[in-house]
Amino acid sequence: MKNALKLTFIGFLIILVGIYLAVSDIDTYGVHKVLTIVGVILAGFGIKSIK
Repeated sequence: MKNALKLTFIGFLIILVGIYLAVSDIDTYGVHKVLTIVGVILAGFGIKSIK
């Protein structure tokens, strides 16, 4: 249960970082897309585990 919550939290953090990179001009290689996808997958696994 704790691990599922951690996964979800980390997933959301990764999504936030992805959004930040998308908004800022730091990102040149489209890294934010990959980060956001990874974050969504992690958060999804976490939420499934909680239920």
